[in-house]
This record gives sequence, structure tokens and C-alpha cells, in this order.
Amino acid sequence: MISASHSALAPDTAQGRWYGISRRRDTGLMSPFELPADRLPEQSVVARPVWWRRAPTGVRRWAIWSVLSAAAILLCIAFVDQPVARFMYEHPAVSSHGHRLGFLPVTILAAASASVVVIGTIRALRGEVPLFWRRVLFAGLACCVALTLKTEAKFLLGRMGPGEWYWYQTLPFADFHPFHRNGSFPSGHMTAMWSIAPFVWIRYRWMRIPWILASLGVGYALVASKAHFVSDLIGGCLLGGTVGYLFLLAAEHPKRCDDDV
Repeated sequence: MISASHSALAPDTAQGRWYGISRRRDTGLMSPFELPADRLPEQSVVARPVWWRRAPTGVRRWAIWSVLSAAAILLCIAFVDQPVARFMYEHPAVSSHGHRLGFLPVTILAAASASVVVIGTIRALRGEVPLFWRRVLFAGLACCVALTLKTEAKFLLGRMGPGEWYWYQTLPFADFHPFHRNGSFPSGHMTAMWSIAPFVWIRYRWMRIPWILASLGVGYALVASKAHFVSDLIGGCLLGGTVGYLFLLAAEHPKRCDDDV
């Protein structure tokens, strides 16, 4: 029988050692809530790159963000889009401001196209590029791919814009005409902006607040100019952000993680 002054022992069959289940102050035995003194050999630990350990968390966050965005889109279509569009038509003084902010995504598209051509040419001629310019290249690619998908989504869903809707006053969800017209959902401007957002949000955090303010300004300009509903903006953010996140993962392939910005 083991006395009260001694701790019970349990075998570790994998290592062939004995570890303590409980311990007293005067013993070196460990409690089950502590790490064992003898660590596993380094050869037995499978090394994984940093991006692999972070990927599950990033995927979960993206999944949560996608579900919340989809719910916000449905709620806006049902309760927000038409009242806001009607308000903009009935208050032209409010809708006449901020329309110039809509040119910001056009500038981003031009810069993305230029980055793809210039950096892609340098990559083809000289080989490797630093991680910063690799991110710029993949951000430009993300913008181009997201806008291509946006065009197909507009044709697939065929939603009429606020300008056309105002004269028909259809019910919510009745303004979608699949394969019928080049509709307004999702917004191409917000798709372009948010295809670069993952690069800004994750890697250059000091730009978060300016980027959010710019997105809000562009969104207001698009709604005020009667070019898009509110749900169109959220749809563009969802599409662009998803494509941008995938290209961010591709840009930071583990073979490139040893570079520094």
C-alpha cells in the first residue's frame, strides 16, 4: 500500500518512464496539469510551417464572415434596399454629394492592372521578387480575377438597379432576373476595393482605418448616385474579400516566408 506521504505513480508506456499523478512540495513528481520534465525528441515532432498552423483559424474566421455577410445581404434585400433607394430619389440634395468618391475603385483597378503587367514581366525576366512586391502582384491578380467573377455573377443574377427599380417598385427579391440582364449585384466598385482588403487588413494594419473610411465613402457614393443597393455593396465585399484572401494565402507560400518586408 502506498502511504499518504508518497504520490501515486502512473506509467508512460510510450516513453517507458514513470510520471507522478499528484505531487507534494517536497517531491519532484508532476501533477497531470503540468508538462513532463522530459520533452519528446525533436526528431519525433513534425515541423509545420507557420502559415499551416494559422490556416484553420483564418478559414474559420472567413467562414464566420461569409455567413454573417450572407445574412446581412438577405436582410438588406428584404428590409433596407428599397427604403434607402426611395429615400435617395425623394431627397436629391442628399444624393448629390460624394459621387466623385466612386472613382477610387477605378484607380485601384488601373493600379492593379499595371502591377500585374509590370511585376509579372519582372518576375518572368529576373526570377524571384521580394515578398512585398509579390504581395502587390497577387493583390493585382486578385482584383482582376474578382472583377471577372463579378461580371459573371451580374449576368447570372440579373438584378435591376435602383434607377430602374424606382419606376417599377417591385417587391423584395422580385427584382432578380437570372440570365436576363447585366444587373447591379454585386457591386464591381466594392469588389475591386475588397479584393485588396485582406492584404491591407492582415499585413498592413496601419491602413485599416483609412481603408474602412474609404470603403464607406465609396459605398455612400454608389448608393447616392442610385447605381447600387446596399446589399450590392455587401455582395461585392464578400466576393472581393474571398478572392483576395485566397490570393493572400497563395502569395505567402511557405517557400517565400523567409523573405522580409
